[in-house]
Amino acid sequence: MPLNENQTTCSARSKNSGERCKNPAIKGATVCRIHGGSSPAVRRRANERVQLEKASKLLGIPADVEPTEALLHAVRVSAGDMLTLGEMVNEETSLRPAYERAVDRMAKVSKMALDAGVAERRVNMAERQAADMMRVLQAGLDAAQLSVEQQALAREAMAAEVRRLDHAAYEANRRFNKSMERDDV
Repeated sequence: MPLNENQTTCSARSKNSGERCKNPAIKGATVCRIHGGSSPAVRRRANERVQLEKASKLLGIPADVEPTEALLHAVRVSAGDMLTLGEMVNEETSLRPAYERAVDRMAKVSKMALDAGVAERRVNMAERQAADMMRVLQAGLDAAQLSVEQQALAREAMAAEVRRLDHAAYEANRRFNKSMERDDV
């Protein structure tokens, strides 16, 4: 099958000859359907890459920006526009169309981020960061040569602080959602 200028060839190699496969890779992936491109995981990741690329083009993001960060930035900017116009529309009703466009853009950018798997990536990154932080904290406790009792007290204090931070983030999110509900009324 001939390739067009935007397609890449499959990156798989033959076990017998060592030659590279000549089939086109599925869009957004590096392998053809025969060499794993039809598996659900590869298709999902390929679709995420395609969605990120589309979103980056739509938002006019320079090519050297990581697409996930670009989408998160677009969500933040859209949310800021929507909130600012939401406050202003209460005083100046002529801004209602601009506010409605901002709400539509926020919904569109948020859907792009969801389609691209941004939330899942952020969760994975947060999990990795938490694991790294635990290793750092444990290394600090070990280096301080604390007794078992002192380490237990330090862990309890750290856990309490994490719960406090988590609760503060939850409350901020709850207040934001409440403000959004008021704007919808």
